[in-house]
Amino acid sequence: MNSKRILFIDYLRTIGFLLVFTGHLFIRFWRDQTYISKETFFKPLYFIPIARWSLFFEKYQIDLGIVGVGIFFLITGFLVPLSIKKLSYKYFLFRRFFRIYPIYLFALIITLFSLFISAKMNGVILSYKFIDFLGNFLLIGNFLNIRAFDMVVWTLWIIVNYYVLAGLFYVKKPTSSIWLFLSSLAFLLITFISNFLYKNLAGNEWYFGLLKTFSYSFIYFIFINIGVALNCLYYHYWPLKKFLVSWIALSSLFYLAVLFGETFGFSYYIRIGFSISFILFLFFLLIDRFLKKFSLITFFSSISYPVYLIHRTNGYILLAYLISIKISPRMALILTISLIILVSFLINRLGEKLTSSTTTATPWKS
Repeated sequence: MNSKRILFIDYLRTIGFLLVFTGHLFIRFWRDQTYISKETFFKPLYFIPIARWSLFFEKYQIDLGIVGVGIFFLITGFLVPLSIKKLSYKYFLFRRFFRIYPIYLFALIITLFSLFISAKMNGVILSYKFIDFLGNFLLIGNFLNIRAFDMVVWTLWIIVNYYVLAGLFYVKKPTSSIWLFLSSLAFLLITFISNFLYKNLAGNEWYFGLLKTFSYSFIYFIFINIGVALNCLYYHYWPLKKFLVSWIALSSLFYLAVLFGETFGFSYYIRIGFSISFILFLFFLLIDRFLKKFSLITFFSSISYPVYLIHRTNGYILLAYLISIKISPRMALILTISLIILVSFLINRLGEKLTSSTTTATPWKS
């Protein structure tokens, strides 16, 4: 893999986590207290102010969090060929594991600690089962049909699942347009079949959970494949005409999957959000040669992974606590953001020390 940093990816990581950050802590926390209170165990804070600028995104049904997630999915697809071309399948998965899991484990422990403290403060008894811990710690929660301790982790589950499949599909020809299309077509068929069985056949809870997982997971695999196509354009493996044909084909499969697959009522948000994600990604890819390196961009890019993992549930809990003790909403937000960035920096440093001998590319690191 090229040791040189891909500058436009640093910009996109920073934009991606800022969008998710803004969508959760600047918008959703203040607009959806009925739901947020169920996660934080604090009473709903209906008296807190709502920023007027957030009404724009509500009016046009733009979910900034989904836009950010779409960017990270495209980065996943873009970076996969860089590793697969030079690594065996087993070593590819090995290096992915050691880049992702240590930081994820630190973030998961912090989130669990926050949940237990918040539950104790509010007189709530947590009812987690062994299978909940198993699924969250092993990153297989989607296959066990359990709830993530922090809901942002569902995207990491998708990415880990994609890594396993990507090695199988692309280990021989990671830049083959035929393999890319056929794998996406297979993902679409699996989506349709799983969604049909999920909605029409009876079965036990685990069986339904597995079908539900297949029904929505493979939708996102198709979109990640668009990131692979963008890699082929960037590194001139494909001429522009071949990329455009592939992009049209993959996009058509993706939107078909979104329209007819299981998206839990978010079909419109996904279509709009992921379309914006693609436009942003393509824009920064095309202007890569004109971008300048800034230390602040590099810093935010380097901590984007731990920030992504700890900002949501921990941020909600800290915001709710600070406001409940009469800290002003603005100051509570400043303190929460500052603490999340600090903790993310420390987690990242610790993770880098533990994994320095097994570095590779992830959606958050290259």
